[in-house]
Amino acid sequence: MSNPHFVERKSCPVCGSVDHRELFHGSYTEPPIRSWLEKRQAPRGMVEFDLLEGAEYVLLECRSCALIFQRDIPDEYLSEIAYERWVDPDKAWDRRSKGIIRARGRYALEIMGVLDFMKREPESLRFLDYGMGWGFWVEMARAFAVDVYGLEPAASRNTRASEQGLQVIDVEKMNELSFDFINTEQVFEHLPEPYETAVQLSQVLAPGGILKISVPNSMRVKRHLKRGDWLKKGNPLNDVFPLQHINAFTHRSIIKLGERVGLEHVPIPARLRYRYMPTWERPSRLLKRTVGAHYRTLRDQTTVIWFRRGGALATAPTESGRVRRQHAEPAAKSSRRRG
Repeated sequence: MSNPHFVERKSCPVCGSVDHRELFHGSYTEPPIRSWLEKRQAPRGMVEFDLLEGAEYVLLECRSCALIFQRDIPDEYLSEIAYERWVDPDKAWDRRSKGIIRARGRYALEIMGVLDFMKREPESLRFLDYGMGWGFWVEMARAFAVDVYGLEPAASRNTRASEQGLQVIDVEKMNELSFDFINTEQVFEHLPEPYETAVQLSQVLAPGGILKISVPNSMRVKRHLKRGDWLKKGNPLNDVFPLQHINAFTHRSIIKLGERVGLEHVPIPARLRYRYMPTWERPSRLLKRTVGAHYRTLRDQTTVIWFRRGGALATAPTESGRVRRQHAEPAAKSSRRRG
């Protein structure tokens, strides 16, 4: 029995290879997948298991780039249900807003590092938050006087962002602009076609612009699969969240993605990693953010990576005589949309 609301991915969605091996195979309506969804999805909303009848949860590992990906993924109809109906927006807001003060602090420090790296006046820069969620990153970039836009497919998030006066755009409008920095925070693990999305984003990067890809680090997924600890405290298999985290990245697979798109990997300077590191957190968390992040970077294990488009930022004097960014010609429009 098959399920008409699932689409099979026969090749790696990052590198295109068809050489892969199976790591896990199970039914959505039987343990452990059903048990996991019942436990993990309950605080977020609900699951209609009748819509999952006959569907198989299959994890594959690409032998070429090491991406772990779900073979069968929801089509547009089921994906919209999973994100918009099964996830209660009020519950999602309550969960997200509880940590907003800490999150805003992190966003402020990150944006300070980006501005430091670019060595330009904030008013001369244009940023995009692709998959902006509730718009908190956009709000913070705006506070630094950056010309910043947000793109988000979820209607509830877009409504909140618009009410806050944020510049919300769709894919068509995005393709008419160019950006100096594109933020994708916890986005690429959700995308049905991450390579196609990376191509599209690279086309709207200004010359010298930066694309930041930040995804969960999935280097321990195979270890947890071997142990079979689906319901263990700490949610160790969240990186392969059924129906949602359909791509599980490691450093190697992200680098492969950037290379295939034609972007240059730019190591984040250590001075920026530490200069704008929060110092008010408890010692254990601070050590994790500093020593842990530095260790992962040195061992090529980090999954927060910057890529740069070739070329230099074109500039022209403003009326006040200061240098201001002149944006590139609009990129060619694409028919691809984020999943």
